[in-house]
Amino acid sequence: MLTRNKNSLFSLKKDSASNFLLYSAVFSLGLGFHVVYVPVLLLFFAVKPSYLLRPTFRKNFLITFTLISLFLLPQYIIGYHQITVDNPIASMLSVMFSVVVFGGLLQQLSSTTIRNCVVILIVGIGAEALITIVYSLLQDSVYYGYGRLYDPVNGRETNSPGAALKIACLVSLFIWYVFQNISIIKKLALLFFIATLTLLATWLASRAFFVITFLSLAFSLILNFKVRSIIRLAFFGAIKLLLFTFLFQNTDVSIFSRLNRLDGSLESARFLLWKDGFAKLLTHPAGGFSVDQTIDSVRWFHNIFLDSGRLAGWIPVISLISFAFYSFMLFLQKRNQFYLFAGYMFVIVFMLMQQDVVVEGMIRFLVLIYFCSILLGISRPLKEREFKRGEFNS
Repeated sequence: MLTRNKNSLFSLKKDSASNFLLYSAVFSLGLGFHVVYVPVLLLFFAVKPSYLLRPTFRKNFLITFTLISLFLLPQYIIGYHQITVDNPIASMLSVMFSVVVFGGLLQQLSSTTIRNCVVILIVGIGAEALITIVYSLLQDSVYYGYGRLYDPVNGRETNSPGAALKIACLVSLFIWYVFQNISIIKKLALLFFIATLTLLATWLASRAFFVITFLSLAFSLILNFKVRSIIRLAFFGAIKLLLFTFLFQNTDVSIFSRLNRLDGSLESARFLLWKDGFAKLLTHPAGGFSVDQTIDSVRWFHNIFLDSGRLAGWIPVISLISFAFYSFMLFLQKRNQFYLFAGYMFVIVFMLMQQDVVVEGMIRFLVLIYFCSILLGISRPLKEREFKRGEFNS
């Protein structure tokens, strides 16, 4: 793990306290522990005050920051009365802290450090979901599963689709690194984790998980297209299938009683909601429309465009489209050695956000693609600046 190879899963300078503080803050953010990551990040600035007191800002970051802010702020300002979270002001302050402070810090660091933060954030998001899924499985594998899970951290039942999407994000990360130049032992370990997470997703009867996983395989193959990548796909795909089959055969099959749900089609309630939502979005430029609960008894469309349009109309929708387009332009410029990874994760998370409630739910997905966009815009060498500040780069 401690390596300078750009394809390595993670790299870290072993003796850096500031490293530990930064990555701990990112991991806590991934877990959703806002009361932890904010003071830890502030402690980092106490150790490295120059990043806060004498910051420098890249042009690419300023554009990215502006577009993401134009997406977020109108929803809290215009759509305040429709937001379903308990405390919209606290929610806005939390996400804007990540956008302003975390973003302003990351864009001053090296591409390696930002890449590490993206990886750690994904691992934190996946770990938070796994805590809930495994606990629910052990509590009652028949009562829980598709539809409901029990979150032991917050002490309440929660919906299962969000947890499935979080582990889909983690699996996508693992799939990417299976195609990279890492050791066979690490590849086998990743395949075991992928097979295990796929088994859990099967228990959750998550259709979106399997769609995202398939697309992750396709994108990884395309972006890393080589003859040996095809050989790797065939070889390690066979190993994963064997691992999944072994795990499945040694599991109580009664917990998969909802597998018939995976036969869903475009006639599902979710697609009917989207059809209704896009029709309303076109006729409500200022937002204010709602979900038709005769189609499904939910409060959200589970689509970032429709849910943001419901709250504030066309402004956040246009801002998000502009943000995605600008990030794509940065991707085409190949500004650093991690542009393929950053572009890959951006697309995967962007697709996940078409299936989840983001501003009123999984806001960390938005922070994640924001981090990926910052990574796509990094190109200027920072060696002299980092040396003077003692920046933690590997």
